[in-house]
Amino acid sequence: MCRGIVLLAVTKLTSYPGDEREPAVSPDGSTVAFSWSGAAGNNYDIYVVKPGAQEPLRLTTDPAADTFPAWSPDGSQIAFVRRKGVFAEIVVVPPLGGAERVLHQFSRIGADLDFSQHPVLSWSPDGRSIVYSGQSGPGEKYRLFLLSVTTGAVQALSTSDAKGVGDSSPAFSGDGKFLAFVRYLAPRNGQVMLQALDSGMAPQGDPVAVNASGLDPRSPMWLVDDKQLLFGDVAQIFQ
Repeated sequence: MCRGIVLLAVTKLTSYPGDEREPAVSPDGSTVAFSWSGAAGNNYDIYVVKPGAQEPLRLTTDPAADTFPAWSPDGSQIAFVRRKGVFAEIVVVPPLGGAERVLHQFSRIGADLDFSQHPVLSWSPDGRSIVYSGQSGPGEKYRLFLLSVTTGAVQALSTSDAKGVGDSSPAFSGDGKFLAFVRYLAPRNGQVMLQALDSGMAPQGDPVAVNASGLDPRSPMWLVDDKQLLFGDVAQIFQ
């Protein structure tokens, strides 16, 4: 089911050996950041590529796996998750390469939620904060946390349902008044939720379920009018 969107064409962007995943389009639409295992398939790093380019630009070289790139609203930084054993770091790097900056360390994303198909970072529209999905400690449920880019302060945005597994796939609306995310009842069974936010990014009331979200929703994103959500499902694309 899809309303109001017309698919004009599909064009292959990359065809490198190895595994390419988690694409993120820059705010101006000119560049795509992604995680690639490299030609040898031995380590995931962050790369950027422009349509028509023969080779991508490599931004990271750390031996740990670098995943889930997300562009800042002004396009000046790319945040990503670096997995280090039982922990993970949120790191930012300029899109043309340069010095990295570690913003935060948290309990790593676990395989039990199969996060490999879901974004876990979302920048606030003003670029001052990043929402991420993680654990407050080993074995805890996955929740959404708001991370200050300038101070490193962290506050919880969601409290997972007692019957659920956890929350992931955060996406801010363009005006910053709502946060869409997926609440998982099981590793491959969840529901798209909407959380209203005040001007300070604090939750207002309880999140509301999107009734048409199907059985296996993932990766919600807001359309430019902030009135519609686009997200994937196991068998269809919904709007």
